[in-house]
Amino acid sequence: MKLTRRLAGALLLAAVILAALALQHARHSTARDGKSRGDRSHAAFGFGRSAKQREQDPLRHHRLAQRLLEATRGTAMTNEAGDGESNFHKMVDSFAADDFAAVMDELASLDQTGDLRLKLLLAWTERDPHAAASFVGDGPLPVEASRIVAGSWAKHDPAAALSWARGLSQEAPRQQALIGCGSELAFHDPQQAIDLAIEAGTIPATEELLNQAAGAWATKDPGSAAAWANAITDTALREKLVGGVASAWADQDPRAASKLVIDSMHDGSLEENALVGIVQRIAFKDMAKAREWVAQFPEGRMRERAEAELARITGRMGGSPLTSQH
Repeated sequence: MKLTRRLAGALLLAAVILAALALQHARHSTARDGKSRGDRSHAAFGFGRSAKQREQDPLRHHRLAQRLLEATRGTAMTNEAGDGESNFHKMVDSFAADDFAAVMDELASLDQTGDLRLKLLLAWTERDPHAAASFVGDGPLPVEASRIVAGSWAKHDPAAALSWARGLSQEAPRQQALIGCGSELAFHDPQQAIDLAIEAGTIPATEELLNQAAGAWATKDPGSAAAWANAITDTALREKLVGGVASAWADQDPRAASKLVIDSMHDGSLEENALVGIVQRIAFKDMAKAREWVAQFPEGRMRERAEAELARITGRMGGSPLTSQH
């Protein structure tokens, strides 16, 4: 009887040991299979390979370029734009350092890839601004490429970005790079951004940067920003900049902002648009105050436009014209 019980216990122990071994083996097999599938998936496009293995696969960068194109167009990988964006960044995060230039060249040989090349250039700049900047300086790219590199680089190292921008030999890329640096600096140092806009010269983007910097300056020191804008000798540019300063100032002191518009702007259409913009800002904060202020406007087209704008905003807000507040 004792022998039977011992034999049964031994058999039970053996069964437990065998079950544990089987479970351990199954776990290892699953891990190996998962790793193998992941390796095959990455290997299909060259991710995770050594430099020597990548050199032995001359079509790898062509496949990467095609895959990026498919990801951004929402084909093959996903039909959802958000997922496509996510897949783009996942792919780029897996790039080796020497992949970017080669894939950029591959994309250049394909049709309708201009936007994708600029997008990849931005991702490259965020990874290695020196390498991306060198590529822009050496290769034929749209002039806005230098603006993209300079703006992204200036977020982390404005001095290095500015030094690179000023060192570009061709005028158009240099101008765009200066604008890129200025756009990034506008909120932190609007006066330096204005200096960079002037240094860039007369191009369409210059006016955009001046307006951006003037608005940022007005949020910190509206009086100084207004004085600077009023000193601009070019009449059309001055009126636009004064309007931008007034729009930013309106958040702090709408009456002072409207006085600036009335005293400094002489183009009837621009003046009218600027005042209506200020009315909008006040109305979305305090509709009753906006109506009280507009009631003081002299009779005429400007008052009619302001009242029409208040009625439109009231309708959107769905409240009483006299009590609506936001």
